[in-house]
Amino acid sequence: MMVLKTLDDASAPFISYPQMVTVLADTAEAGDCTEAEKEHLHALGAAMFFTHQSDGTWLGSYRGAGPDSWACSPDQLPPGVHAVWTAYADTTAHPAVLARLHHLLWTVRHGDRPITHLQAAITNYRHAASVLLAADTGSHP
Repeated sequence: MMVLKTLDDASAPFISYPQMVTVLADTAEAGDCTEAEKEHLHALGAAMFFTHQSDGTWLGSYRGAGPDSWACSPDQLPPGVHAVWTAYADTTAHPAVLARLHHLLWTVRHGDRPITHLQAAITNYRHAASVLLAADTGSHP
């Protein structure tokens, strides 16, 4: 529950994915969470640090807490990371976060019916656009 609350708090109000990563990483390093929670926070941080390239691929730049940076492509990450994304892909509150997680899960063709991730990504991107425009924070991702 702590991870979901942190994820939801980091995305409300939504400013940008990189700002969310700062909150997730700071929480993971604060020492007030279990190792499993830290792993979840880092997996979610990695998801928020992927950028969609003009050629349709994703490029990741998440460093994480260890000495080695995370893989630069979502399909190079361990299946456990994809499982974490799946765990939060339908439970987090902000549609931009839901869209990002489902988009990445579609990219790696995760699950028995990956098309459901594509459908969820599209639906949530559309909803996120409305939410972000209505918020009018002056900064739109």
